[in-house]
Amino acid sequence: TGTQFAIFLKKLTDSLEFPDSGQFIKNAGFILGLAFIQAILRYSHLFITDLTIERLVQGLRLKLQTKLLELPPQFYLGKGRESGSLMSRILNDMTVMQNGFRYFVDLAREPLLFIFLLSWLFYLNWSLTLSILIILPLLIQILKKLSQSVAKYSRLGQEEMEKVTQFIKENLDGIRVIQSFTLESYAKNKLQKVFQSYYEIRKKMHSRVHLASPTAELIAMTVGLGVVISIAFQIQSGQATYGDFTSYLAALLMLNRPIKVIQEAIVRLQEVKVATSRLYEILDTPSPIQIDPQSLDFPGGFEEISFENICFSYGNRPILKNINFKVQRGQFIAFVGPSGSGKSTLINLIPRFFEAEKGQLLIGPRKVQDINLASLRKNIAMVTQEVFLFSDSIYENIRTGKLNGNPEKIVSAAKEASALDFIEKQKEGFQTPVGERGHFFSGGEKQRLSIARAIYKDAPILIFDEATSNLDSQNEDLIQKSLLRLAQGKTCFFVAHRLASIQHADCIYVLQDGEIKEFGTHKKLLDNKGLYFQLAQQQGLTV
Repeated sequence: TGTQFAIFLKKLTDSLEFPDSGQFIKNAGFILGLAFIQAILRYSHLFITDLTIERLVQGLRLKLQTKLLELPPQFYLGKGRESGSLMSRILNDMTVMQNGFRYFVDLAREPLLFIFLLSWLFYLNWSLTLSILIILPLLIQILKKLSQSVAKYSRLGQEEMEKVTQFIKENLDGIRVIQSFTLESYAKNKLQKVFQSYYEIRKKMHSRVHLASPTAELIAMTVGLGVVISIAFQIQSGQATYGDFTSYLAALLMLNRPIKVIQEAIVRLQEVKVATSRLYEILDTPSPIQIDPQSLDFPGGFEEISFENICFSYGNRPILKNINFKVQRGQFIAFVGPSGSGKSTLINLIPRFFEAEKGQLLIGPRKVQDINLASLRKNIAMVTQEVFLFSDSIYENIRTGKLNGNPEKIVSAAKEASALDFIEKQKEGFQTPVGERGHFFSGGEKQRLSIARAIYKDAPILIFDEATSNLDSQNEDLIQKSLLRLAQGKTCFFVAHRLASIQHADCIYVLQDGEIKEFGTHKKLLDNKGLYFQLAQQQGLTV
């Protein structure tokens, strides 16, 4: 419609030279009609484009979140995979992509308008148009330099935004530590430095982005002035009409829009390119946990769990070295040892949060790699030191243990976990919100809710990862009794810091530097006078 507008503008102006009011009104009507059609098409274009982009970005955001949910904890140990960094990619990078996708549409439309307008300019005055095109290589070179610079600073800026997001999240998570150590000024100064670094990079990027537009406009103004002077001389010599002048000038001015939009799109799409590459760094990340589509169901009738020559490393640092032992169904197995000895890593191999580099782990006759991952994890219940509760009601947090379970058993699960008393004291009972990460409740209450969730799951394999280490003696005793009730008839793996909580274990494995140094019952290990005996003495146990 832009080119047609220029064409009818020529006819409208030329009709002024002849006393034909009917033709003048007809041409004016055509121009008005074109403007009306253009308004409708413009609205439809913008509305459909925005809806399409919203759907596309939502799909990508869902795809990224799904990928992050599927990747095992082993993935999150890598550099740049902290929660703040990943949040920046989900939120900030996606926003960059959402804003940038509009430029793809512009690149599909504006070049066509540019070609039509340029063709009309050649038709009106080919020699003048050809002389104008001499400046085109200059514009292309400017755009190339600016695009390269924008891409560089865009990546640096998005990496700095990761640091900003991560630091803000860190401050919110550690607000009690910051306030208790009066670190407010320290945190503020550190945040100012991070913001300043981000600001400096963004300033450089904006200086490149916005340099393109005024540069193009200055060149266009210079060219436009030259055109006016050139055609004015042609009119005086009778080589052009006022219609030619009006139409050529209008088309030239309209040509400024596609040029401006195209150059801005080329520059801005460098940001989208960077954001997209950062997104696909995650989406294309192969999971360290390989899933066999031909995997089998969990062997419900297993008799033993075997660890055979298990080895595991974080990077180049060995964590587990040739671990060998067998656990009979229904046994209560405990792991103790100094911090960093590999206890938590060892039990995380069972639900395949980590994958052994060497050796194999078998449940019954099947390797864990041969068992369907969902089926495997449905048969394992975990209670960890760091309790995680969803920002929902008590009822929903217990129900997440087994979404397709019998809701009537939620109350009995809470009772077995010694949680029913404090739940019934709440005004809303089981519908009481727990707050973000359960902050409306004490540590002991949150731990009892996590145990209720594990009880409700009713899985044959239980894993307790230092589940009572952060509790006071009263809460520890109460939760210890809940754990014992939960463990009845189950195969249990218990990582312990306090030896008093595992004296009844069928077998205790003592780990040091990723190796099993000794094993046996509590009494046997005390009689050995080895590492376990030393740990017992340090904790003041009667020996």
